[in-house]
Amino acid sequence: MNKPIITAALDGLYDRLVDERLSAELASLIPSQASVEALPAEERSARLAEAFVKVLVGILDGVEPDEAGTPREQAQMAVITGLLGLLRTEYRGVDIPSWPRPLSALRSIHRQSAPFLPPATGVLRPWLFTAGRADPSLLADLRAELDSADEVDILVSFIKWSGVRKLMDRFEAGGVTGAAGIPRRRVRILTTTYMGATEARAVLALARLPGVTVKVSYDTRRTRLHAKAWLFHRATGFGTAFVGSANISNAALIGGLEWTVKFTQAAQADLYVAAQAQFESLWNDPEFERFDPESEADLRRLSAALSEEARAADAGGLRR
Repeated sequence: MNKPIITAALDGLYDRLVDERLSAELASLIPSQASVEALPAEERSARLAEAFVKVLVGILDGVEPDEAGTPREQAQMAVITGLLGLLRTEYRGVDIPSWPRPLSALRSIHRQSAPFLPPATGVLRPWLFTAGRADPSLLADLRAELDSADEVDILVSFIKWSGVRKLMDRFEAGGVTGAAGIPRRRVRILTTTYMGATEARAVLALARLPGVTVKVSYDTRRTRLHAKAWLFHRATGFGTAFVGSANISNAALIGGLEWTVKFTQAAQADLYVAAQAQFESLWNDPEFERFDPESEADLRRLSAALSEEARAADAGGLRR
């Protein structure tokens, strides 16, 4: 028996499609007690599709082998085949796929390399890293992401050598050049001198790698960058993004009480595009200046700025 969705005990915000059952329950309220709005045209297709997927998942989860002993997967596929048959009859101009049995999923194509090993959390579904004992390792996931990304964008408040050395072999592997002399992967890194927490040797080590460009914000009084993000772009369309509290440091990557959300280009495209656009905006902001690892002047400037920020932080009683 379905439980009522609307009761006096459940006042509050909603954002759900009004189906016939919900409509009947809303009828028990006077109009001023509920706010119902027509969906904007640009949202209708996606919202209907989301609702349909939830219904279909429920149906498939409830499918069991029949009395003749038909395997569960075969019975589930029979449901899908029936629905697709109706759709093909009604919408002949639409390309509607079919799936061979047994069901399988493509994980990688590797004509010129060893098979890519996917991160433990995959490249399709979102994930929350909380550094819990049973959680997948954030460091292990980042290492696997670096192995298979075509381009990487990193935004962190500070960079420490303790964190860089945990990832250095993966950064170095991406910097290997091909026959044309071009590094296999492009990496862009944005960081700051805020509180003097960044270590110059860590920035220098990364900036010296082929394919890696580092930009630094020295103006910590005007803008204090607290955002942390890792964007892994793939030509396959299965990019991923990590947004949370983890800088490039040993404490952040191993065992620190850090929360990091992972979302994907394939499943959360709007979030992925927004993160990508924001990174581009910061990358093109003149506040972030390119650090040249071959320039003694750049290294002196970075070291001096970090020392000044560290003294100011210590004088102010701030802890890093």
